[in-house]
Amino acid sequence: MLLAHSPYEDQGAVRHQETSLYRAPSGALVFASGTFAWSPALDRPGHVDTRIQRATANLLDRICKRD
Repeated sequence: MLLAHSPYEDQGAVRHQETSLYRAPSGALVFASGTFAWSPALDRPGHVDTRIQRATANLLDRICKRD
């Protein structure tokens, strides 16, 4: 499932970042943030983003409650 398809600029070229979630054949949920900036947005001073914190909390809640 594609969660986000976000444009960004890289040296003048428009590219896209994709965030996805899928269920592997084993039944495990697999999350791909599509960015190295996800982790710093959780708790690095000057980089914290409450939207990323909330999305991460929601994701972990879903994974922990999976049937």
